[in-house]
Formats: sequence, structure tokens, C-alpha cells
Amino acid sequence: MYSLLIRPITRRIKDSGKASAIALRYFKFEGMIPGGRFLNRLIHGNRPVGLEREVFGINFYNPVGLGAGLDVDGDLYNDLNDLGFSFVEIGPFSEVAAIRKAIGRLQSDPPDDILAACISNEYLSSFCLAYDFCDFFVIDISGNPEIELLDDILDARLTYEEYKPVVVKIPETIAPDDLDYIIEYCLMNSVDGIEARNIQQISHIKEKSKGRLPIIDGACTRRSIACRAYFKTSFCQNKMNVEQRIGLLLKEHGWSLSAAESCTGGRISHLITTVSGSSSYYLGSVTSYAVSVKEKVLGVSPSVIENKGVVSSEVAAAMAEGVRRLTGSTFAVATTGLAEGSDGHYPEGTVWIGASGPEGTFTEIFQCEGPRKSNIKRFTTAALRFLEKNIVDYINNCK
Repeated sequence: MYSLLIRPITRRIKDSGKASAIALRYFKFEGMIPGGRFLNRLIHGNRPVGLEREVFGINFYNPVGLGAGLDVDGDLYNDLNDLGFSFVEIGPFSEVAAIRKAIGRLQSDPPDDILAACISNEYLSSFCLAYDFCDFFVIDISGNPEIELLDDILDARLTYEEYKPVVVKIPETIAPDDLDYIIEYCLMNSVDGIEARNIQQISHIKEKSKGRLPIIDGACTRRSIACRAYFKTSFCQNKMNVEQRIGLLLKEHGWSLSAAESCTGGRISHLITTVSGSSSYYLGSVTSYAVSVKEKVLGVSPSVIENKGVVSSEVAAAMAEGVRRLTGSTFAVATTGLAEGSDGHYPEGTVWIGASGPEGTFTEIFQCEGPRKSNIKRFTTAALRFLEKNIVDYINNCK
């Protein structure tokens, strides 16, 4: 029917928007016919064998999805899925009112396959409203390229029992330094992937992230035949969060962990304990925010603090050794730094990280720029990555 009636019409229309509208009306009509969706699935074979991909915990049955911009209102997702797309992005949604309407349709016509919501404004409210109805989220920062706006979204995600991936969609034109900052933010804050807009961005992200960041390739343009418009999706290998990887390593070898936190204020402990089964390896932590707690509880020497400063390699090492000794853990991690303000020696955004284990104690300095809340998050991820490196090094040295 489509090939005989609709395709010849859309090919004659120069305006791609009008051609898309005609084709989409056809599929909406076809979906209303009893058995129409079933026939579409048979014709287009949307479950091909051998093309499956698992990315950020979701099983995609092929690597091709439909990007945002066609099903703007969220009322054709099932009909479009029937054409063979492994997922459909609805939106982009710039207003809460629009996503409320889409949720109403999702409730009356639940999605048959993987569904993503693309959000381009009123981010937090829209994200929370749609959380229970979508499988993953694309946060479009094209009109507002401040990556820190994801802070509240990522914090909100922690309050839900079910983890759902968050992908950031970057502007089509962006300076290399700004893109590097976004890549670093994504790696440090458990953003699940980036939707790139051109081949140059894709190559840059792959190189900068060393393949650790899944990429949705939004570089392909819509085809002139609207019903076949699609965006190819290419993903790199799925990754777990650093706290999950640490948990697997510790459980596999029967080891334990503790933490001593100053500038991170308990966030390391929080992330570690979000992992199911963490009680089998995580012994506890000391939030030694005050100097007196560092000295009296963790046993950091007052002379070290006086001579080297609270924010120093020596204090980070002593904190890690102190909490490891206190709890009897196999490994320990510690942080001492400046989430806000300078101490006259180190600038704002500096943290010293200590990691103590069977082979000794090691330290590393990490520096970043950003508001207090963002710095604390990045300190936390940097500490967990340094801890993971030390555990992996110990495993390799034992072989």
C-alpha cells in the first residue's frame, strides 16, 4: 500500500517536512486498522537475528534507532517501531506540558519496544515526569550547552529504584575545548553516553574517551523519503559504573573496603553502597571533615597537618592508612581537598586522593574547575577510579 500510493507522492514533494507529515499520517492510520501493526512487523522484520547489541544495560535487537524530530508529540512510537527500528526517541520536549500530553498517550498505548525521551528544556521536571514511562533519556543541550545542568538530573536518578541511562546530545557546532570538558564530565559523573552530531565529533569522542563512552551517531541526515528517515546508532562496548566494577573485583577475591572522606563528605560511601550486595565487602567509612576527627579518629599526626597542610599527599595517605587500620579492611580510599575556595597553596578544585592496600599506600592529585557541587562529584569519581586502578595493579602484580 505504501509503495503503491504514498511513496510516489512523497517523492514529488520537495518540502521534506510536508513529505514526513504525509508518511506519518499514513502509518498512524495503518496502526488504527485491526492487525495493521502486526502486518507491519511481519513485512519489515523488526527482529533480525544476529544484530543484537547490549548497551548501558539495555538489549537492542539491532543497532538502528529513530532519532528525535519525527515523533515530536509522542503518538507514533509503536507504529515506527514496527518498521524495524530498535528504539524510538520521542520529542524533543521543550515544555513540561508537552511531555504531560505524551505521558497520557503512553498510558493509553504502552510502548511495545524500547522508548527514549529527548528533553530540550525544563529538564528536571520533564525527566522526573517521564522516568517511569521511558527506557532511557536523551538530554539535548544544543540550546543550552552548560553540561552542569545534568547535575540535578543525575542526582534525581539516584532516588529511583530502577536505574535508567542518561545520554547527552551535544550541539552540532562546538569548540574542541568545550567538547573535551563535556567528555570529561560524562566520564566523571556516570553519564551513560553522548549523542554526537557529525563524524568529526564521533572520532574526537572515541579518541578522547579511549572508547569508554558509548556514542549514538546522530550524524546521518534524514532521507528524502520520509517514511525511511532514520538515524544510525553505533555504540561502543557497554560499561559498568566504576563503583560496580570495584564491587565485582572485591567480591571476586573476597576483599573488603573502607573510606575516609573529608571534602567528598560521604559521597564515596554513598555510591559504593548503591551497588547491590555491597554489604559483603564494604565495612564502613569515617567522614573526617574536621581536623580534630582526622587527628583523633584516623590518627593523622598533628605535625604532618601543621607542616604539610590539610590538603596534601601526606594527609591523604595517613587518612587512608588510618581508616584501613581502624576497620581492618583490605583496601581503603581517602580524600582531602578544596571543593570551594583556596588554601593559599592549592587552588579551588584540588583534591589529594589516598589509596591504601596490601602493597602499600599511594596518592594522586586531581584538579578541576566548576561549582562546589560539581567539584565534589568529580572528586568522588576521581577517587573511585584511583582506587580501582590500585586494586587492578595489585591483582596484576600477584599473577
